[in-house]
Amino acid sequence: MARNKTVSDLSQLEAMFAVALRDTINNEVFEVIRDELIMEMERRVYDVYEPKRYQRRGSSGGLKDPDNYVITMPYISDKKMSFLIANLTKGNGDTLDDFINDLIEGVDGFAGDPSLGMPARPYTEYAYSNLISSVSRNDMLEALYKGLRKRGFNVSVK
Repeated sequence: MARNKTVSDLSQLEAMFAVALRDTINNEVFEVIRDELIMEMERRVYDVYEPKRYQRRGSSGGLKDPDNYVITMPYISDKKMSFLIANLTKGNGDTLDDFINDLIEGVDGFAGDPSLGMPARPYTEYAYSNLISSVSRNDMLEALYKGLRKRGFNVSVK
């Protein structure tokens, strides 16, 4: 949106703001959320367990690879917005067709199976908790404000 642009009615302004908001969520806000997920993953997955049956790919095609994270197009209705962020990393070796997240975080995969010596290592719930109630929340809000400002909307919350 160009600076000092005039609009003919509120619906036009609302449509322009929705475009700016979606673009900001898809870019600046997504990066903050993705980085928080990766940080919690390092702390709760990588730092607590060293695999014996496979080699980790890390940030080169593995669970920590930022390129393996995707976001759905944000859906905006009334006063709510929703979107989904997923890590699409597939396993290697015996788990080639499985999403690694399902295997690591839950007990339905190999994580949590005592016979394999691998505890379940959930991390997403901790990352989202941080995004709601800690310093990461401020990072996410700052990304939202900066992204909207970059697109011509100077927003502040009181």
